[in-house]
Amino acid sequence: AEQEKGREFFQPVPYAPKPLQPFPALGHRVALGPAWCQELWSKCSLGGQKTIMITGVSPGSGCTTAIGYFAVYLASKLLLKVLVLDLNSHDPTGMKRFFMQQDKHSLFEMFTPRTIQHVKSFDSLKRNLVVVANDGEPVEEVSRWVGSPQFPDFLKKATGQFDLVLLDTAPIQLSMETRVLCSKVDGVILMVESGKSRREIAKKV
Repeated sequence: AEQEKGREFFQPVPYAPKPLQPFPALGHRVALGPAWCQELWSKCSLGGQKTIMITGVSPGSGCTTAIGYFAVYLASKLLLKVLVLDLNSHDPTGMKRFFMQQDKHSLFEMFTPRTIQHVKSFDSLKRNLVVVANDGEPVEEVSRWVGSPQFPDFLKKATGQFDLVLLDTAPIQLSMETRVLCSKVDGVILMVESGKSRREIAKKV
């Protein structure tokens, strides 16, 4: 705590691409079960939030896993239309790895940031769950898209066609993009790890 007290909290971290690896074993199936998903959806629908960003205090907080299970639940159990945007530049293959290991009942369509921008109408998409995974695009291009005037227009268009738009992002203290996105969405969920995340760090975030 004394070492952290005087240091600069938000520090730029260079991007280092990771090799494609199998998604880690899921050890929190109970916590991410239907009851948790239903409660979260109830809060979103009652509050009128249609764009939700999920970020973590530190890498490995479980954001991708939480978004994945939440999105699959909404699309398959409640038959809602869900758009998932993978904007985590620190682990650009995470969302793709999650969905690639799911069974066929997940029923999703997968795009990249470049291809989704060329979809003329979201009405033409066949499935309830649409996933935009960014590992096929240079990180710099994704950053430019997020910071461009076209991105808020894209979100506005998406909220007209989807019941919920979920954004998976890098840990907020490691990513300027994540901090920029905070002002572009209806709500932010901060993931912390029980017994691991430091209370003071979470409060600073």
